[in-house]
Amino acid sequence: MTDRSTKMNNLNNTLLTLWIQLKVNYGWKSECGNQILTIVQ
Repeated sequence: MTDRSTKMNNLNNTLLTLWIQLKVNYGWKSECGNQILTIVQ
């Protein structure tokens, strides 16, 4: 169970990092970024 939780946390952290990079690159109010945020949530 711990290994699975760790893998999920790593995946979530990776997605969050990618999302932040997209936000920084394309702007915080970009429509694409908002759609990604909706998917992540």
